[in-house]
Amino acid sequence: MFNQKLNLLFQPITFGSEYTSLRSYPILINGVKYILSMYGGRGIPNHLFLINESGELLKEKKLPANVHSLFINYNERGKAAINVIFNKIRQFHIYDSDFRLKEKYIKDEDDEYYSIKHFNLGDNLPVKFLGFSYNGVYIKNLSLNTVAYLKWNRETPCKLSVKHNGPLPPQIAISTDKFFYLLDFSPNKFYPYLPFLFIVLLILFYGIFFLLNSGVNKIKIYLSYFLFSLKDSDNAILLLNHKGDILSVNHKVQSMLRLKKPVHKKQHFKDALRQRRDVCIFIDECLLKQKQVKKEISFEDVHSTFIGEVSVTPFFSFFKFANAYLVEIKDSTRQVLADRQSNWQRTVRKMVHDIKNPLGGVQLKLQTIYLRLSDAYPEAAKDLQQDMETANEEIKRIRNISKDFLKFSDLDSLQFTALNIKFFMNRILRHFVSFQNEFMTIEIQYGKNLPDEINIDERQTELLVHILVENAIDALKGKGKIEINIDLAQNLSYPQNKAIRIQVKDNGPGIPPEYQHKIFEPHFSSKKEGTGMGLVFAKHIVQQHGGELQFESNSGTIFTAILPLQN
Repeated sequence: MFNQKLNLLFQPITFGSEYTSLRSYPILINGVKYILSMYGGRGIPNHLFLINESGELLKEKKLPANVHSLFINYNERGKAAINVIFNKIRQFHIYDSDFRLKEKYIKDEDDEYYSIKHFNLGDNLPVKFLGFSYNGVYIKNLSLNTVAYLKWNRETPCKLSVKHNGPLPPQIAISTDKFFYLLDFSPNKFYPYLPFLFIVLLILFYGIFFLLNSGVNKIKIYLSYFLFSLKDSDNAILLLNHKGDILSVNHKVQSMLRLKKPVHKKQHFKDALRQRRDVCIFIDECLLKQKQVKKEISFEDVHSTFIGEVSVTPFFSFFKFANAYLVEIKDSTRQVLADRQSNWQRTVRKMVHDIKNPLGGVQLKLQTIYLRLSDAYPEAAKDLQQDMETANEEIKRIRNISKDFLKFSDLDSLQFTALNIKFFMNRILRHFVSFQNEFMTIEIQYGKNLPDEINIDERQTELLVHILVENAIDALKGKGKIEINIDLAQNLSYPQNKAIRIQVKDNGPGIPPEYQHKIFEPHFSSKKEGTGMGLVFAKHIVQQHGGELQFESNSGTIFTAILPLQN
C-alpha cells in the first residue's frame, strides 16, 4: 500500500502462493481506519482479512463460497456492516466488523446484485436495503421481499447512492453505462393506517359476503320450493315453454289423470294429454288469453272417479313476453266425495226413517186384511193369496233396500286399528263355511312379505271382503272355486307408503261385456233378488281409504282392492 507520493506505508504482505485477485476496502471501526481485504477466486477459497494502518494482520475468516460482490455500509450509530453476495449458493450474508455472521438471506433466482446500500427509514418504514443489478434496482424489506422495483434492459451498473433530504423522502441516484437516473422514494401514505384499513375492509367484505349469502340463500329457498313444487307436490304439475313443449313434469300427472302412456319431457302437451282433451282446452285458453285460467274438471271410468281443478299460469319475461306456463292439477276427489257422502247420508237416514215406519204399518195391515178375508170369504182369500204374498215380498224388498241404505250411511269415518291379517281373514271366512262342499271350495293365500300387523279399518274392510266373496259365491251358483290372495302392493298415489292388495277370483261364467260398465252403478243388479248396492258399497269403502277397486272378467272374474296402509 502506497501513499500519494507512492511511498510504502508498511512492508508488503503476502497472501498465499496462488495467482488470484485481492480486493481491499477502507473500513472505519469505532472511528479508527482499517483495511478490509478479500483474497481468493478461480477455485481458491475466499478469505477476509482485517489489517491496521501499520500493516498488521488482525483477523481472518474463511468464507463458505466464492464471493460475487462485497459492500460496506454503516448504520446510524456508525457501526460497519460487511455485505457479501454469493451467487453460486444463492445467499446474501451480513457480517459485523469482528467477522461474525449477523444475518443470512436466501436470494431470489432473478436477483443479481451488483451493489447494495442499506436503506433503513425507521420503524414506520422498515426497509432493509437497495439492490443494484444489471436488471434494475430493488428495494427489499426486512424479510428480503421486494417492495419496489425499477427494471431496465441489461444496462451495466456503475454507481448507486442515496441522498437524504431531512424530513423529505430520500432520493436515489443511479448511473449506468447508458443513463443517469434520479429517483424519488415515495412511501405509501396509508401504510401506518393499514391495521385500521384492514379491519374496515374486513367488515366491508363480511357485510358484502353476508348480503351475498342472504341473497343466495333466498334464491336457494325459492328454487328449492319451486323444484319441490314440480317434483314432490301433492298436485300434478307440468311446466311448459312458450311453444307448449314440456320442460318438467312430476310423477303425479300420469296417475292422477289416469293416462295410459307416461308423460315425458320435450313432448307437446297435446300429445301427452291426448286422453284428457278438456285439460288441453284449458291450456290453449291460457296460451290465447295470456292470463291465468282456473277451471274445474271431472271424469269417471269403471275403476275410479276424479274431481279436481286445473290452473294454468303464464310466466312473463322482463319484456312482458310469456316464456313459460305452469299447469297445476289439484285432486279434490276425496274431499268432494266426502262432502257429497255426508250430505247424502243425512238425506238417506231421514228418508229411510220416513219410509221404514209406514212400511211396517202397511205390512201389518196387509196381514190383517188377509186374515179377515180368510175368515169371511175363504174362497176369495185363496184366490188373492198369491197377490198378497207378492205384495208382502215387495214390501220386504223395500225394507231390505232401506237397511242397505242405512248400512251405507254408517260408512262415515275411518277407524284404523292394528290387526293380524291372517287371524282377521280366517275369522271372516268362517261365515262362509256352510257354502263349501265337494262342489265349491274357498282357498286363501298370503304373500311372503306381509307384516304381522297392519293398520286398517276393521269394520269397513270386513264388509268389503264379505261383498266380494258373496258376489263370487252368487256367480258360481253352488259349483266352482274361489281364490283369495292377500299381499302387499305399491301405493300409486304415495309410492313411499305401503298398501295391501285383496284379490278375490272365481272361475264362474264372468260378467257379460254389456254389463261391465254398469256394475258400480247404484241399484244395477243382474240377480232377481239383488239390490244393486253391494259393489257400490265396496267401491265407496275402497275410495274412503284412498285406494282403487279394479276388476277383470273373461272366463271368471277377478276383483282387486288396493287399500293404502296407515303408518
